[in-house]
Amino acid sequence: MNNIVPFEQRYKFHVIAFCGLATAGKTTAADYIEDEYAATRLRFASPLRSMLEPLGFTYEQLWGEEKRKPCTLLDGKTPEFALVQLGMFIRKEFGADFLVKRATAALGELFKERHAYALGQDEHGMAVQHTYVVIDDLRCVNEREALRAFALTHPQSIRVHIVNVKRAAALAAIDPETLSPQSMKYKQLEGEHLLFPHDYVIFNDSGVKEFEESLDLLVNEIEAKP
Repeated sequence: MNNIVPFEQRYKFHVIAFCGLATAGKTTAADYIEDEYAATRLRFASPLRSMLEPLGFTYEQLWGEEKRKPCTLLDGKTPEFALVQLGMFIRKEFGADFLVKRATAALGELFKERHAYALGQDEHGMAVQHTYVVIDDLRCVNEREALRAFALTHPQSIRVHIVNVKRAAALAAIDPETLSPQSMKYKQLEGEHLLFPHDYVIFNDSGVKEFEESLDLLVNEIEAKP
């Protein structure tokens, strides 16, 4: 009994937040972590999509492959354009942290729920239990700082991992303007993620299998950290 590791040291609640330029593969990476590691999905922009859904946008237009395709609802503009404009309005009128506070509140509820479940399942066990929440739309400095502050409240149990996904070659072929930090399009769509440090960098310039293998290695490295 003397060798039992305290529960707080055995239970690890990981928040993996993906950032990167458009088309880098953030959503693909989050989908894989969600499916393979039973992660819970969380997005800063989920309320924006919920606001637009009753106006006639489809699931694919708000969450899937059609978000960057021109649509008749917006006279040729893309659903992504609508999300960006709505997000900018809320940040300006309601405060830059309005959506961030909603996301961190949801994160707190998830932590309490999973922590209670893990405690009830294995009160005296020895194995480390890893729980994952994955975010695929980290863009702004205040979002990153909110995640870091959240982790500081329970430093032994909550770990935040900022992961930069890079796919520059593919992006340059699709939309060269997005690569220029001086362009308004870059500032609106990509935010400020290049201004803050990343815990990990993974590349998505090969095939699907190679990208998934790099994600597996990422999870292995995360779990191996003391």
